[in-house]
Amino acid sequence: NITAKQLAEALRVPLRNRKLMAIEETEYDDEPQDLSELRQQAWKSFGAYSLDDVKPTVSEFSSFAARPFTYASPRTPQGNSYKALPSAYRHDFAFARRFIQDFKKARAQDPSVEADIKLDEEFCCYLIGVGHAPFSREVMRKWREDHPEASAAARSAGLQLIMEALAAGMGITFEVSFEDSDVQWLLEALPALEGRL
Repeated sequence: NITAKQLAEALRVPLRNRKLMAIEETEYDDEPQDLSELRQQAWKSFGAYSLDDVKPTVSEFSSFAARPFTYASPRTPQGNSYKALPSAYRHDFAFARRFIQDFKKARAQDPSVEADIKLDEEFCCYLIGVGHAPFSREVMRKWREDHPEASAAARSAGLQLIMEALAAGMGITFEVSFEDSDVQWLLEALPALEGRL
């Protein structure tokens, strides 16, 4: 688990059997100017490389709405804001798409390279209605009922990114525990996701 700025140092660490190791790029640091080149080196060195904690900004998922809406976050049973999506975020969908493009370049050179996009808990709440909190299912069910346009936009945005990642040959990770019924609609919409989630 490394930040983008730590990637160059990680590549210099003398390690045996790197191809048996997987690394994960976290969102906790600004990126270096040569991040794409460093990623290419990482795919040559390590067995797999994942992009952690991906979620859209409000403007990114709002662009998928059938008509304009005013975003309001879900509320906890106590009435507090719950898993509000940000207006700016380092590992947003635009950043994830750059990661996908970098992976496609690496796979063109070596078809054996592996990668995952990891959708964070906050966006899993919007996409499949599940978070870590025991009340998350009920909170997100109510939010979907109260905000159908926003809910549909969030699902459409997530579907589009997952489709792009799958088309590139990547896997998808949801950073929550879920039931088969939570993702059945997703597997029906994207049969290629079967076995890669």
